[in-house]
Amino acid sequence: MRKIKIFQFLLFILIIICVYFNNKRYKSYELQAIINYDIGKGDYKSRDMYFISQIDDFYPSLNVFAMPLKGIKGKYLVEMDSMEMGVKYLKESLKDNPYLMYSELALTQYYYSQADAEKYKEYTYKLIKNLPNNPVHFVHYTRIMKAENKVDSIMNHFKKIRQKLGFRDEQIWKIALSSIVLDTALIKKYNGKELATIASKQFTDFPEVLLLSDYILFSKESVDLALEKHDKAVSLFDQGETNEAFDLFKEAINLHPNNLRYFNNFIRAGFILKKFKEIISTYSLLSSNFTNIKTETLYFTATSYYSEEEYGKACEIFSLLDIEEFVYDKTQVPRCN
Repeated sequence: MRKIKIFQFLLFILIIICVYFNNKRYKSYELQAIINYDIGKGDYKSRDMYFISQIDDFYPSLNVFAMPLKGIKGKYLVEMDSMEMGVKYLKESLKDNPYLMYSELALTQYYYSQADAEKYKEYTYKLIKNLPNNPVHFVHYTRIMKAENKVDSIMNHFKKIRQKLGFRDEQIWKIALSSIVLDTALIKKYNGKELATIASKQFTDFPEVLLLSDYILFSKESVDLALEKHDKAVSLFDQGETNEAFDLFKEAINLHPNNLRYFNNFIRAGFILKKFKEIISTYSLLSSNFTNIKTETLYFTATSYYSEEEYGKACEIFSLLDIEEFVYDKTQVPRCN
């Protein structure tokens, strides 16, 4: 009888413990929904200290993404200017999950903000050693290597990380290109023109990568001068000085033939001036460099070919316009109907 009572008592205690920890887990998951939202936005400053104090870092010790809750709590505290306590939590959490490098990254960012070069370097090396293919870690590593004038280390690591990530992150390409962009010797040493050509084709939606690529391919001086000439041409065009504008648009293209806007404006001005042969001579370069050509530009080009009695090419481009459902007067081009 006594054994039964002891067993019942122990079972009761076990049930209480299970209920207690299940309740803690449930409350933690409710809180984690908010925490994960903040992590996703990279916003650790919107919550007050009461919210931060509610984060239980004992059980469970990791969130649903295996990030250490102690480290997350430390990140909140650091961002709320409770530096000493935040760093304490971050350092305590280093062993909770040594694989994600969450706390190490938070400490790296903290020491960078505090201009503590020694500690910043220490934690950056931990990041790059344990998760070398993480683009954010590569950013911090690059800062140190640039400060020490070790471009070789940056480019060698880029070569390794590129093999793993390919074109999934434009940031690593931006780092590599920016490391060599203004040095012709480095461009030659690391096949910079080849890298720039690849980047310009792969990252068409990232202006910073495209600009760096163009600086390498055509030189910064040429690209900047082309922009200056183009902007002046636009101003002249708006004032009705179409001939002068046309000449400047052409000069801009010669300096920097990798800017679609220059071609669009050149062909538009040329069409107004009926300089059909010059438009035709430019189309080969335009079509080889770009696939997203404006339908208006295609129409001007097709009409130029038609006006010069090159009907085959004209009709080929008009057929592209038909596919795009571009509206134009087909009675003006009877040979293409």
